[in-house]
Amino acid sequence: MRDTFQSSHVRGGAVKLFMDGVIEAYAALMLEDYAGQPGNTGSANFTAEHFDRMALEADRLGLQIFVHAIGDAGAWLAFGSDWPVVSQSPILGIYAGLNRQPWLPGLPDQRQTLEQLIAGYTRDAAYAEFQEADKGMIRAGMLADLVLFSEDIFETPPAGFERVTPVLTVCDGRIVYRYRDGV
Repeated sequence: MRDTFQSSHVRGGAVKLFMDGVIEAYAALMLEDYAGQPGNTGSANFTAEHFDRMALEADRLGLQIFVHAIGDAGAWLAFGSDWPVVSQSPILGIYAGLNRQPWLPGLPDQRQTLEQLIAGYTRDAAYAEFQEADKGMIRAGMLADLVLFSEDIFETPPAGFERVTPVLTVCDGRIVYRYRDGV
């Protein structure tokens, strides 16, 4: 599959490993107990040794490794979605990143700035898939993947970000979506 699907739009060659679950199910691996759940810090899906074996095998096969780690894992932030579990819409991800609130008073504020979120969905996501030389930034010689939004996102208050919609999408220099009267 890795060699069969190779283009600027579709690429095979990666494996996604799920190191933990999600916070909503109290299954993300955390450093401290979940609020109201003494002793529950979530759990890892693999031991470190098992994970190492899988990662080494993926590397031996020439596969890139992506790791789902929702809990307190320090990592390079490249944003995307867990579709089909959640929406593919980066607008909803940006909204969540801008408006995130601590679960309890005294917990750290982990909101991201709009600039951090845009970088996570573009430049840093391209880096995560080893495509930083081809996409992720607006630069001569790179793929022209662009989105025109319904309003100036740098003037949109975080709470209003859900109303932002794409009106034009350009992929590799070609218009692939244009808003037409609600279509």
